[in-house]
Amino acid sequence: MIQGNYDVIKCPVCREEIQIPTNGVDGFKTDFYSKSLVEYVKIQQALRSDEKRERHGCSKYLRVAGYCFKCNDFLCVDCHNFHVTNKMMKDHQKHTLSLKDIEAKHITIDKLASMPGVPRCHNHPENISELYCETCNNCPVCI
Repeated sequence: MIQGNYDVIKCPVCREEIQIPTNGVDGFKTDFYSKSLVEYVKIQQALRSDEKRERHGCSKYLRVAGYCFKCNDFLCVDCHNFHVTNKMMKDHQKHTLSLKDIEAKHITIDKLASMPGVPRCHNHPENISELYCETCNNCPVCI
């Protein structure tokens, strides 16, 4: 990928030469479609799995019941119920789907790619944005 000039990299998608940002890889814009594709594959594998166990970050050994797109992780029944009912998880609720809903709605990669991700500040990518447009996730500002 890197040829000669270590400040330039060729885009793996369009092959255009791109200047590497001063803060390195963290300075590149997020490829939400590829990120969604990875999530989609994980979800499809979970739906096909007979056991649907040990696919989530919870320490309990329970069946997977849902997926939180904000956590980027599968949820057991208890964690899923906590996500959708607890006031502390309010900002996760619109990002959380049960596996039954995912199956019933026939979630496709295009639908998944259009779901809002977690907006990050352009100037401080390690910070989750507190203010942003909910329609397009644009103009993110951290506080």
